[in-house]
This record gives sequence, C-alpha cells and structure tokens, in this order.
Amino acid sequence: MTSQVKRASVSISSNISEGSGRNSDKDFAHFLEQAYGSLMEVASLFYLALDEAYVAERDVDLLFDDLEKLAAGIAALNRSLAVKESKTRFRR
Repeated sequence: MTSQVKRASVSISSNISEGSGRNSDKDFAHFLEQAYGSLMEVASLFYLALDEAYVAERDVDLLFDDLEKLAAGIAALNRSLAVKESKTRFRR
C-alpha cells in the first residue's frame, strides 16, 4: 500500500508537469484529468489504510484537507483552459 501511495503521489505532479508542456489545452486537460485520478487513488488508499487502522483518523483528516486543496487547484487550472467538457470540475 505504501508503494502504491508513493507511485500515485508522484503521478499527480508528473502528469501536471507533462501536461503543461503539451501544445494544446485539450492535451493539458487530459493530463490534468490523469493527475486528478491519481489524487483520488491516493484518497482511496488512505481510506483503506484508515479502515485497517494503519493510520490515525486525525492524520487522515489533515491529509484530506490538503488533498481537497490540491483537487480544487487542479480543477481551477482545468477551468482556465479552453476545453468545454472535463471530469475535474471540482466544486465545493
């Protein structure tokens, strides 16, 4: 589980970076969606870790505050692109 969290976490920043170097907003949006998916994977893994009592609930709560901010940032960046449809339209 630790290894998967690490891979998914690296995937978030890697996809944002790779997408920013693409030639179109559509391509960038695709990579932002991949980053968002990896972020959701991290969240899912921490829910599993919490269920198995590998981590404390207060620690997961703090982490989820950060994950929510990151999700909102990815969604805001995606909204700034000239792409009509996207899966990362995060709303509070």
